[in-house]
Amino acid sequence: MSDLTLLYLLLVAFYLSECSLWARHGAVVFVGALGRGYRVDTLSRMLGNANGRVVMASALPPLGGAVVTEPWPLIVAPGGVLGGEVWVPFGGGSVAAHHDGRAVWVVGTGRTARARASTAQAAESLAKVIARVASATDRAQAVGQALDHAFDVPHAEARWKSAVSRKRTLTWLAHVVWIELFILAPFMFAPHSGTVLFWMLGVLVTMVAVAFTFQSAHRALYASSRGDRWMKLIEVGFFPPAAARAHDVLLRESMAEHHPLAVGAILLEPGRFAKLARRTVIELRHPLRRESPLSPEAAAADAWLRAEILARAEKLCRTRDVDVESTPARSDPNSKARCPRCDAEYARATGDCDDCPGVGVVPFV
Repeated sequence: MSDLTLLYLLLVAFYLSECSLWARHGAVVFVGALGRGYRVDTLSRMLGNANGRVVMASALPPLGGAVVTEPWPLIVAPGGVLGGEVWVPFGGGSVAAHHDGRAVWVVGTGRTARARASTAQAAESLAKVIARVASATDRAQAVGQALDHAFDVPHAEARWKSAVSRKRTLTWLAHVVWIELFILAPFMFAPHSGTVLFWMLGVLVTMVAVAFTFQSAHRALYASSRGDRWMKLIEVGFFPPAAARAHDVLLRESMAEHHPLAVGAILLEPGRFAKLARRTVIELRHPLRRESPLSPEAAAADAWLRAEILARAEKLCRTRDVDVESTPARSDPNSKARCPRCDAEYARATGDCDDCPGVGVVPFV
């Protein structure tokens, strides 16, 4: 294997790494495909660990990128914030929330709750929500307003249209970089080729254009994320594989302040949205039992927020004519009950589902 062949293979490997992203469990990633709209990623769930998974977007630029959305990784309620097993009450003094990259920190009354979001924009958005709730006179109303915004489909649609319009020029420039790297490069480095310098100059000019366009579009979409903008700008400005995915990087976090259902309502076709909506509502109605029991106030906060989210999810399903009440028909005549969360069937009529701790089976009628 020649040095040029090895260099080209490394270029391909680096590019494929730019096509991948890390999402925590619970996040919903919408993956685009040319002519088929968006779909919810389900193929990469095995590529991960207990904290999250790897999601692959299409390696061919025209086939679309990925949009990452997720519910809040922290439980935010009128009484306080729950992160993992740490409960930080609002009533015990000042509570401060800040974000560091993808991590969200809530500090108060000698306790610290921490969670890691899938994107820096999601972490920043949640930290702002917690800060507003902590300083509000009516905290229940403040949380409700934040949830109303998260489920605001018209606002999500306007945000999406703005993001798509901002990336239009960047998309074409990124495609030019991709063509230069993976279609023209093998010919430029062929024996007796005298056009290598022209190729290198073309790549340099295109990458400069990508960097300037990316910086302008990112400032318009994420005005307050100056640090994150400069980190991404350095990457797309000096690393050709990243420049070829600049449009994907720009769009990936654009819907972070909205709930996955609100984003799915504008990105998914009706059949795909119905599947996502039904799964979301079922998981909210039938939560899994935690490994460690919560304190009474933390458990109450968890139940309160889940009920608030469920009410908004069900309302969105009604406005979109999605039936979340129907259940699948019994597939085995000997089955006596089914799990309401995963639809597994059992020959017994009582007890919990084997795969869903804390969720009791429901007898067939």
